[in-house]
Amino acid sequence: MPTADPFNAAGRRNGLPFTLVAATDSAINAVDGNTFASGGGTRSDGVFRVKEFTFDSILPYIWNLYSVTFPTVTHGGVDHTFASAGIYKMGDMSDGYADLSALTPKERVVFDPGLILSPLTNPDDVAEAQATSNQDTFGRFNVHGICFATDTSKYYLMYMSGLYADDQTTLEVEIPFANLTFNYYTYS
Repeated sequence: MPTADPFNAAGRRNGLPFTLVAATDSAINAVDGNTFASGGGTRSDGVFRVKEFTFDSILPYIWNLYSVTFPTVTHGGVDHTFASAGIYKMGDMSDGYADLSALTPKERVVFDPGLILSPLTNPDDVAEAQATSNQDTFGRFNVHGICFATDTSKYYLMYMSGLYADDQTTLEVEIPFANLTFNYYTYS
């Protein structure tokens, strides 16, 4: 894996470059499984998922993730294989499309997902790893933010993961979180 330069994050005093979305545990989990279209409904149709983590184990998805390796996905009787991992990028949502640029961990302090739970929207930043398959389809893993449950003190990663058609917007099938391989930066 690549090596990143160490740095101190002077974020919002919680170890993240953005403010956590605070809501009740039930409000956070109520969005799990909702159909979601980021950028005002013009891109990234998918199924929104909620995954619980400890605070320390959720931080690498913002600061240290380098790439995501997608498994072979069999869909419609066809195997979709990925020759390389998708490099994790962060960027601004504008006109319904994510302007993603490769960011080293030190540069991620500008990440601000702007996630809203009700109605479920993400008008600001998104983080994404995408790889092209042998079938010209796309494996994609998106992070839309992190939530903190005020009543249970639990942390949740808000994400989508799936195989998308060649138009890059039509979700063919979800890819389970457990089937992804996450590759992280090391520090010098």
